[in-house]
Amino acid sequence: DMQMPVMDGCTATKTIRDSLHPDAAPVPIIAMTANVVAGMKQIFLKNGMNDFLPKPIDLLKLNQILAKWIPAEKQEPIILPPEYSANADGIAVERFLIPGLDTVRAVTLAGGAKNYLNILKTFPSDAVMKTEQIRSSRQSQDWKLYTTCVHGLRSALANVGSMPLSEQAERLTQAGRNGDMTVIENETETFLSDMMRLRSAVEEWLGVYQSESAIRAGATPPPIRGDLVLLKEALMKMDALTIHRILDELQSKPRPDAESTMLEQLYEHVIMFDFDLAAAQIDQYLATH
Repeated sequence: DMQMPVMDGCTATKTIRDSLHPDAAPVPIIAMTANVVAGMKQIFLKNGMNDFLPKPIDLLKLNQILAKWIPAEKQEPIILPPEYSANADGIAVERFLIPGLDTVRAVTLAGGAKNYLNILKTFPSDAVMKTEQIRSSRQSQDWKLYTTCVHGLRSALANVGSMPLSEQAERLTQAGRNGDMTVIENETETFLSDMMRLRSAVEEWLGVYQSESAIRAGATPPPIRGDLVLLKEALMKMDALTIHRILDELQSKPRPDAESTMLEQLYEHVIMFDFDLAAAQIDQYLATH
């Protein structure tokens, strides 16, 4: 990612290429960036990268990149279980009626309604965390952190379907890079206020959705302990299909607040590839329940 904190994508690539590891030279490195302007691909190639992928991530383009750079002999066709078929989400797109969001476009970008639902579940907590970081960095005049945080929201907002706020995040990102204090001072709080209103709308929709799901389910969900043991095993094996299948099954059923919160945190760890942290959280939960 070109906007990683501490070490950006170009620096990370140079560090890899200059290392003594035998795979340092041939390993494909793909830049991910929301800053898609003319000439950027040449800059990435000049800095030792092989290709680039624009954000927000389009799953079709992601698969094309993977097919292009993963050696043919290492590519294996997989047969997805039925729950991963395009028409098996069990959630009608029309149900995502959230003010201010282009949910039809967002569901398409996410690769289906089930994936989009998981994106929605992680958005409220992410919005709160990023809001606190942006306000703190603005107060301390840490403009590098400010720019990184606002830039991160550009993709997050596009992924939930809020293109106007995503475009505003891009405007603030450019202001942070260029030191445009007029834009930063005049527009940051309005942007954050609008985002928090969106957060409230998403939380309200999720509350209604979960209540309706509980009514439809009717019965008490089965105990969670056995599934968590299987999930930890999949995490230790880095078996992504099994990890997501188990999480999807667990999250598809109404659960007590404590379990729902724990599952949402597990999902956040998984999408960030923090498998060790997810496994540790499962151990902690199993030890106390």
